[in-house]
Amino acid sequence: SLQRIAPNAPFWPPLLSSAQRAGRCGHRAEVGMRALWPFGGGDTDDEDSSVAFKYPDALSDAEDDQFGVAEAEQKLAQFSTIEVDQDLYTNLLMSMMSPTDNFATKVFAVSLVILVACLQCVLSFAILTHVQIAMSWTSQSVESKAMHELYEGLLHGGRLSYIRLERADVVSLCGDFQYDLEDKGLEGTNWTAYYEYTKVPVNNWHAWEIPPTDRSQLDIARFVLENEEYVCVYVIVTFMWILSIMNNLRLAFQMMLAMTQMPTAKHHEEKTLRLDQDEYQIMSLNYTAKLFGLACVLYRTFITSVITWVGCQFLMWTSTNIELILNALALTFILELDRITYKAAITASRQNLISRLRRLTWYDPTGISRKYMNFSKLSMMFSVLGASSLVTFGLRQIQYYAYMDMFTLAASICLFQGPTPGYWTQFRDTFPAPGLCETVLGLKCEAPIVGEAGVPCVENWNQKLCKFYVQTDSLFSTWSSIDWQNQGACVAHINGRPYPVRDLMFGQEGPTLQLLSQACQKMWQREPQIEFRNKARDSTGPRLRVYPYQEFVPSGPFWCKYFEGSEKVILPGRPLEITKWAEQLEACVPSTLAYSGGRGDGMLRGAGIGEMDDAAGADNLTASDGPFSGVWLNPKMGVVIIENKGSSAVVTNSLLPWSPVPAKVTKKTLKFLKEPYYSCKLKDDGKIYMSNGEVLVNQKTEADKMNQKKDNRNGPRFAWFR
Repeated sequence: SLQRIAPNAPFWPPLLSSAQRAGRCGHRAEVGMRALWPFGGGDTDDEDSSVAFKYPDALSDAEDDQFGVAEAEQKLAQFSTIEVDQDLYTNLLMSMMSPTDNFATKVFAVSLVILVACLQCVLSFAILTHVQIAMSWTSQSVESKAMHELYEGLLHGGRLSYIRLERADVVSLCGDFQYDLEDKGLEGTNWTAYYEYTKVPVNNWHAWEIPPTDRSQLDIARFVLENEEYVCVYVIVTFMWILSIMNNLRLAFQMMLAMTQMPTAKHHEEKTLRLDQDEYQIMSLNYTAKLFGLACVLYRTFITSVITWVGCQFLMWTSTNIELILNALALTFILELDRITYKAAITASRQNLISRLRRLTWYDPTGISRKYMNFSKLSMMFSVLGASSLVTFGLRQIQYYAYMDMFTLAASICLFQGPTPGYWTQFRDTFPAPGLCETVLGLKCEAPIVGEAGVPCVENWNQKLCKFYVQTDSLFSTWSSIDWQNQGACVAHINGRPYPVRDLMFGQEGPTLQLLSQACQKMWQREPQIEFRNKARDSTGPRLRVYPYQEFVPSGPFWCKYFEGSEKVILPGRPLEITKWAEQLEACVPSTLAYSGGRGDGMLRGAGIGEMDDAAGADNLTASDGPFSGVWLNPKMGVVIIENKGSSAVVTNSLLPWSPVPAKVTKKTLKFLKEPYYSCKLKDDGKIYMSNGEVLVNQKTEADKMNQKKDNRNGPRFAWFR
């Protein structure tokens, strides 16, 4: 509803006396003013009534319309204005103000607001769920759960697990390490061959040079913690995001003041708009419009607060520069849904009217902004910028400690749950992932056991000399080519000179890599000691690691005894703070590596390395009285270890979601007591038939069969694939 009146008519005349209106209008008669003003209030004759605040017209109507900046600002300090947004909330307000809008039109306006509110809540919840499950390291995160299961699986209830990390786990958590064997000597050593690990794809530990899709969990954590470019982008994006949120909250508060201070139309016939210089001024609101308007203000405050909470977590767990910017834009898109829907769904005539609405006027009820202008300027600037800076700094600190916890957990798994020198025995020692310490320290290592063809046995086990090593307990021998006193099996080769591991200094590549380097240095066995076949051996040791499913890779002599060693770091629930690792790992040297006496050789041969001349060595790993006890093999599941004592059993396998799994034995039937709740039957043919369709064969039985065949297949033999 519109009413055309003189362009220079004052705003909200109920606040002005007749004398003041006459003084401002000059030639216009008071009676004429009363006739033009639709709300009444012009019949007062109180000459002493004061003006609550003035309006922009006061400047143009004054006798002298030339002002300095300070004087103009002082005059305008009595009031403030806020622009009317072109969105669904304003459309709802206009619909409630218009008596010509029927019930269906008003319901449609309310429905659009509710629809957008639902969309904003759903999108916010979707982002929050994605952050908690796929991005963060909270208790609900899939990655966090998986890593904690690996971490707890290593402890194995106080006993270290048989089977450690698989190759895919190492690549995902620690990085992709590949070795390159050189069949030549290394300057400064007596070696005849050596190998060197590289961290692909960039051959260094500069996490910022690795493409985001190829980064391991260690790389992601190091990038967020140490990359200066990322820190700058995160601080800038978060700071601007907080500023935009504070601006939205400030506008919502100003809109609330403008609506509550606006006069209320008591009758629906009253005119609520007037035309002023081709713009429409809202002069009053009816009760319904005020009610819905205030409800919209409260909802905008609520959804802004929700998106602030979601957005801070979304940005905090974003680990790349470009995704920080894109995610901030995605959050802004959610806040703009009301404007987008308004442009698409509201008629052109209503949009045209809303676009021509003048700014709403409101005043500071405390009067501080008028009385203390300079103070209000400084306080506003420092409060907004200071609060935004404080929130940004706090979020960065929370992010730093969260990613440091992530780095510590990943580092504990990579350093202490690497594959062992042999899957057939339960070591009481912890090993790093092959290639981790070698690349962190930049080492070159003497190639383990080279055959008569000059090729390391790890690449060709069919060489006669390699078979001889297995048969004569010389698996760890390297002909005294290593200077155990001064160098060890690995050295850092810099500028043509070898440097022993114990003399290396760190601190050039950032604090996280320095912490990894110090831990690796503490686990370094310069003169390794082993106990193999119940015999103690000095200055020798395994420099091979066996991933599950018989994947042999070379590795330097890095390990640490669990008791009184790595157990001080691998605490129940979560590892010790990584900055304290170096001190706690002092007891790692010396660590005598013990193999199970009487079983290592037979199991090694049963694994297919060299000729299997002695089938008696392939005895079952577990000596128990149950029919299910033993080492069982399957092409898909690999090695399955069952310890059966009476009516109870424990099943260990790396593919089971819970390993070891408790089980119940009834005669020749075994049932899992935890997921996946398989049932197994031991039949007369000596095989175990599982409910998932897999068949397990006894490792000793298969070794006996292969010993009878005496075939001469090339390369390592895997008994369970025959």
